[in-house]
Amino acid sequence: MRKTTEDREHELLEAIVNGQQAKGYAPTRRELAATIGISTTRVQQLVESCMAKGYLTTPPRAARAYVVHHANPLSRKG
Repeated sequence: MRKTTEDREHELLEAIVNGQQAKGYAPTRRELAATIGISTTRVQQLVESCMAKGYLTTPPRAARAYVVHHANPLSRKG
């Protein structure tokens, strides 16, 4: 069964949170792609999708920092 965009967004946000907890800073797009098993282009699309939905933001002038907001798919049940 193919994963939906929402499934991929969930994986992306989870990978960002886990990476930040493990290293103290966000993983690169290449690291996210390897973790999730998708292309870096798809990672960028998912980042943009999560940002449009308000699940993810980037602080001004921060190269690869992400802020994952609490009202996001990580809190979903299931």
